[in-house]
Amino acid sequence: MLIYSHKIALSFFYINHLLLVYIHIIPGLIFLILGGYQLIPYFRKKNYKIHRFIGKIFLVLSAIIFSTVIVLALFYTFGDWIESIVTLIFGIFLLFCTYKAYTTARKKRFIEHSNWVTRIYFIALSVSTLRGIIGLFTTLGDDTLQSSFGKSFLIAFVLHTFLVELWIKYLSRKSI
Repeated sequence: MLIYSHKIALSFFYINHLLLVYIHIIPGLIFLILGGYQLIPYFRKKNYKIHRFIGKIFLVLSAIIFSTVIVLALFYTFGDWIESIVTLIFGIFLLFCTYKAYTTARKKRFIEHSNWVTRIYFIALSVSTLRGIIGLFTTLGDDTLQSSFGKSFLIAFVLHTFLVELWIKYLSRKSI
């Protein structure tokens, strides 16, 4: 019964903000597919023109997605104040990363560009990880979906940021 009420609350949240949700989710799905494609070295090296074309689409989608994240954080929060703050920082940081990815590509600093795009993609994936963490909080504890959203997002965001920075520093390719 408790889980059912959370589903209703989440459904009403999405229904009340349908246009913004569509502007956020549809580009987000395309972003996930294109981002994964962009990270495959074979396609990046073999099909340079396709990589550039898809990369431009990826960055435009990133700007749309992270702008809607900021709007959602400022005006349409679902969870508690922690969720609002973490979501706002997440959106601003990834919008900044999108800007840096674009400017470094324009300056032909492709290693830096690759690092910024890697940050964008893998930190954005923290949204998937937060779903699993919410499941742990709501299943193993007395947390509601709304009360666990902020702390779950904080954990996922910090975890993904830490891991991607380790990846960039120690494991990423040094030349393209």
